[in-house]
Amino acid sequence: MADALINLLQSRTVLIRAGKAVGTGTLIAPGMVLTCAHVIRHAWGNNKPILVSLPDLMAPGQFVWEETALSVNISKIYEETVPVDGPSEDHTPKTLKTEYPDVAVIEIEQKDHALIELPFNDNITGNLLEGQYLAFGFQKREAQLDRNVPQTINLTYEGLQVDGIIKKLMFTHGLVRPGMSGAALVERRSGKIVGLVHMTRSSNDNLGAYVIPTEVIWDVIKKWEGEGESKLYSLLRSKQHQLRLKKEYYKEYPRYPMLKKYGVRLLVFLVLLVLFLWWYSYHIGQPQNSGLFAVILTALSIGGIFIGNWLGNDVRDETQAYKTSFGKWVLKSSVLIVLSLIIFSLWNFNSSIWIYGNSQYEEIPVTMYTGDDFKKGVEQEIDSTGKIRFFLPIVFKGDSVKLVPKGSEPKFVKLKPYSRRVLYYPKDFLLEPVIIIRFHPAFLKLIDKYKFHLEVDKANAPTGDHKFIHIDSTLTNEGSLVLGARHLEFRKDKEDEWIDFFGGKVEITTIKEWIAQWKNAKRYTDIDLDLGDKVKIIIMRKSDGSTVNEQSYSINTDNVDKLIKFKF
Repeated sequence: MADALINLLQSRTVLIRAGKAVGTGTLIAPGMVLTCAHVIRHAWGNNKPILVSLPDLMAPGQFVWEETALSVNISKIYEETVPVDGPSEDHTPKTLKTEYPDVAVIEIEQKDHALIELPFNDNITGNLLEGQYLAFGFQKREAQLDRNVPQTINLTYEGLQVDGIIKKLMFTHGLVRPGMSGAALVERRSGKIVGLVHMTRSSNDNLGAYVIPTEVIWDVIKKWEGEGESKLYSLLRSKQHQLRLKKEYYKEYPRYPMLKKYGVRLLVFLVLLVLFLWWYSYHIGQPQNSGLFAVILTALSIGGIFIGNWLGNDVRDETQAYKTSFGKWVLKSSVLIVLSLIIFSLWNFNSSIWIYGNSQYEEIPVTMYTGDDFKKGVEQEIDSTGKIRFFLPIVFKGDSVKLVPKGSEPKFVKLKPYSRRVLYYPKDFLLEPVIIIRFHPAFLKLIDKYKFHLEVDKANAPTGDHKFIHIDSTLTNEGSLVLGARHLEFRKDKEDEWIDFFGGKVEITTIKEWIAQWKNAKRYTDIDLDLGDKVKIIIMRKSDGSTVNEQSYSINTDNVDKLIKFKF
C-alpha cells in the first residue's frame, strides 16, 4: 500500500519554479497550491513569474500541464527584537527575522486536478505517533539530466521544537535535498498531511527535516480570511469540498486500504461467524456453560486483533508478515467456501430436541420417530441428571416427531425450522388432562334463564393473571362441557369411572359414541390444562347477574381425564 500512497502524492504534487528558487507544492483545492513562503517570496516581491507544473512521470522532463501563478497569499516574516550581546556603541536592540510561519498559497487557472486533504486539527503535534511518514517532492535541477528529479523520502517523528511562538516538528532518518521545501509530509497509515517540509536539517546526511505543522497552516489561512485577503478557509471547510475529497481522495486511498480490497469477503466471514455462534448457542449449549465456547471466543479475539491490524496496515515489513499472512489466509475465497460448507452442514440440523432428566427417576431409553408413518426411530438413554439431544437433518419432512419413553405414552412434539425445543422428563411426557363436565338433564330445561362463566387459574401464570372465558348457553344443550387440548380417547382403565359418570348401566359402545360426539362438538381446546391449575364454573341469572351456583375443581394429577357431574 506504500506504492499506492506514492502514486497518490505524485498526482497531487507540483513543481514550483520561482526565478532561481525551486520548490514543491501540494494541490489542496481547485486551483490552489500550498507551499512554503520562502520558495516564492523573492520572485513574487520582484514581479517575476512563478511557474507551477505537474510533471509527467511517465515522460521525464515533460509536464501534464504548466501554469503561471495568478495571485499569491503569503505569510509575513516573523520579526523579533532581542538585546545585543556584548559591548555596543549605541546599545540598540537587534532585530531578528525568521521565515515563519513560512506558508503560501498560489492560485492558478487550472482547476481540473486531483486534490489531497488538508486535515483540520487544532493539535496535530499532540496526536503524532511514532511511525513512518512520507514526503514526495522535487530536487533542484540536475545539470546532467536537465530536469528536476522527483524524490521520495521516509521520515520518523522525533519531537517538537518550540522557540517562543515558533513551533516546528522535527523528523529524522531521511535525506532531504534542496527543492523539497513545500512538500506535504503525510502519515503512511492515514494518508493525512501532518505538515509542510520547511527545511532540511542536512543536505548531505539523512538527518531529516523541519516541518511546519498543519495547525500553523490553518492559523495562517484563517487569518487571511479574517483580514479579507482570501476565502480559502471557508472553501476548505465547505461540505462541497469535503464531498469532492470523499469521492476522489478517499476512493483512491481509503482510510483502511485492505478493508476496501477485502471488504466483501470480510462481510461474508462475519456473517458466517454470526451464523455459527447462533447455531452453537441454540444447539450445543449456553455460552457460559461451555468451555469449548470460551476457547472459540479466545481464538476469535486473537484473530480479530490480527485481522484488525492487518486491515488498517499499509506497511508490509517483516514485523507485520505474520499478521498479513493470517488475514490473507482467513479471507481467501477457498477458506470462505470451506467455512460456508461447514456452516451449511451445521444448519442442516435445522431442528433439535433437548430432553433433561429428573433426579427422582432412573435411566430410561427415549426413542424419537420421524417420517409420515413415524416408523423410523432413533433411541437415546437419558439418565437422572443428564440430557439428551435429538438432531434433525434438513431433509426431515413434516412438522412434528413422536417421542416415546420406554413404558410410557407417546409424546408428539411440533417443531419449528432452525429452532430448539426443550422438554423435561417426566413432566412434559405426562398426558395433558381433559375435563368433561356433564350437566344434569333437568337443568337443561332451565337453560334460557341462566348464563355461565368459566374461570381458569393457571398455576404457572403471574399473580393476578387469570383467564376468563364466557360460555354461552348453546353449549349446555349438548349436556356437557369439554376443556383441554388433548384429543379424547376411551381408555379401558377408566371404564368404571365412565360408567359412573353416566349414572351406571351404560354399554361401552354407548360411551364410545358419546366420546365421538364430543370430539366433533364445540370444545375449548385452546385451554391447555396443566398440573396445579384450578377451574371454576359459575352459573348466574341473566335477569340480575346474581350467582346461583359455583363449583371449583383442582387438577391434582396428570395422566387421567377429569369426569365431573355438575350438580345444580
